Amino acid sequence: MTDKKVAMYKKGEEACAKAVMFSEWTVKDIELAAYDGYTADGFSDVASSLRAHMEDLEILISDIDQAGHYLSNQEELETLQHEFKIDIARDMADMVSRL
Repeated sequence: MTDKKVAMYKKGEEACAKAVMFSEWTVKDIELAAYDGYTADGFSDVASSLRAHMEDLEILISDIDQAGHYLSNQEELETLQHEFKIDIARDMADMVSRL
C-alpha cells in the first residue's frame, strides 16, 4: 500500500475508534445524571454533553467519509489498472500470434 493509502486507512480506523469511545463517554455522562434522578442542572449537563458529542461526531463522520471515499477510489483505480494490464497483454499476444 502507498503511504497515503495507509494514512487514510489509519485516519478512518482512528475516527471509528474515537466515535465508539466518545459515544460510550456520552452514555456514561447521561447515566451519571440519571443515577439520583434528573435535576435542572442534570438536564443542562446532558444537553451540553449531547451537543459536544454531536460536534465531535460531525468531525469524525467527515474523517470516516473522507477515508472511505479515498480508499474506494484507490480500489477502483487499482482494478482499472489491473484490467488495463490484462487488455495490453491480450493485445500483445494477438499481435505476436499474427506475426
